[in-house]
Order: sequence, then structure tokens, then C-alpha cells
Amino acid sequence: EDRRGEGDIPSSIAVSADAQAALATIATSLDQVLQNLVNNPPLLPPIDAANPQMYKQDDALDACMALGMLPLDHELATLLRQVPQWIAQCPQSESVALELAQRLFKKVFDATQAVPQVHPPDTVSLLHAMIEVCLSVMDSLKEASKEQLAKALPVWLEDIPGVQRFSVDVVSGLLRYGLVNVVDFDRLLAKWIATPPRDQAGALNAPALDFAVMLLQRLCLRQRAFAGSDFGNTMEALTRESGRVRQYQPMGPISPQDDQLMRSAEELFKELRSAEAPAPGAP
Repeated sequence: EDRRGEGDIPSSIAVSADAQAALATIATSLDQVLQNLVNNPPLLPPIDAANPQMYKQDDALDACMALGMLPLDHELATLLRQVPQWIAQCPQSESVALELAQRLFKKVFDATQAVPQVHPPDTVSLLHAMIEVCLSVMDSLKEASKEQLAKALPVWLEDIPGVQRFSVDVVSGLLRYGLVNVVDFDRLLAKWIATPPRDQAGALNAPALDFAVMLLQRLCLRQRAFAGSDFGNTMEALTRESGRVRQYQPMGPISPQDDQLMRSAEELFKELRSAEAPAPGAP
């Protein structure tokens, strides 16, 4: 019987005592890197003076670029080189990589509630810097996990209860790093949209719909990491739910919140079509 609490992320994977010692070493090093970044956050990356109109502020991309500009001897770069080496020395390297990834997964979701949102105006967002660091370490575990990480992450996401899973900052990062396969996640997100809230059969799953709209705005329009066509199932689910709500409007007025959600979804469709339309004169 599953006795996890409502706020729990899946329980840890069993690894040996030696592996636990290696994990403790990595966790200590990671915490030190993160604390030093909090104490001395990187400056915002410079804007391309030749094309200032092309700049769109995005906290995640700013943090990613700023961290990428750190010197090669910075402790973060050292950590990213050392983690795969430490994992490879463990007798259960695949299990250790998966256990570390799961700890990082929990850490980034916890960070959205715990990391200070206030930071100096000329530095990157502390939250997004922390998320980028954790995602970078997770990215370094792909080889050691032997594809198990890609299979586990969607399961971990689905096991997070309720609206806690709807973190645009974290999920967009997981997709941008290729840690979660976009095809698999597209199907999962469409399922979330189509699943009504508990004990409210037929009701609109407003949190899932709102999350989907914000996620696609972030990934497809602001970051240009994906195209709307990469989320075909999600787009169909959004269209279907929007049509269903409009269809049953005569049975009662739509709440202002649901009406705003429908408008946001419709605006997203227009912006995605515009972004993906061929330029005039293009073949």
C-alpha cells in the first residue's frame, strides 16, 4: 500500500552504504556551490548591442547564460566535471545516478517555495540560478543512468500530487535540457488537462489548463525552445476543453476565471500560429 503523504515525492532508491557516502559528498559539494551563488550571484549577461530589439527577458535563459560564462575553474564547472567521475567509481553507478537525480528533482521543486525571490537588479534570479545548477547536474547523469532517468522523470512528475506538479520554472527546464522527452510529456500534459478535479466530474481542470498555457508561452514563444507542433496532444486537449466549456455556456454562465482561461488559450493559439507562419516570400 502506498502511504506517501500528499506532499511527498517518491521514496528513495535503495543503494549501498558506500554509494550513500558518495551521494553525501556530492550533496555537500552541491550545497556549497549553491550557497556561494546565493552569496555572490552572477551578473546578468550583456545584451547584444547590435540587436537590442531581439532581447526578451527570461530569467531562466539569463541564468543559464550567466552560469555558462563562469570561468572553467569555477567551483560549479569543477562540480559538473567531478559528479560523473564520482558516480562512475560507485559499484552501483546506475542506481546511484538515479538516486542523485531523484534528490535533485525534489530539490528543484522545493526551491520554488524556499529560495528568495528578491535579488539585486543587476544579477540573475537566485531561484533560476539554483534550478539551472540542479538541472545541469542532472544532465550530467544521463550517461550513468543508462536511459533510466528519462523513463523515471515522467513517473516522478505524475507522482507529485495536485497542483504542486504545475511548476512552469521546473518543468520547462526539464524539457529544455532534454531530461524529459517532449513527446512523452505532451501526452502526459494532455491527460492532465482532460482529467477533471477530484469530486468534480465534468468540471474544467483550471490549474492544468492554466499551467499548459503558461508552459507553452514560456517554451514556444519566449524561449523558442520548441514549436507549438511539438505539443500536438496538448493543443488538441486545450481546444477540446475550450470548446466543451463554450458549448455548455447556455446551461449557465462561465465563471470569470474560466472565461479568462479560455481567452488565454485562444490567444496562445493565435500567437503560436503567427510565430510558426512562414515569412512573406518564403517557399
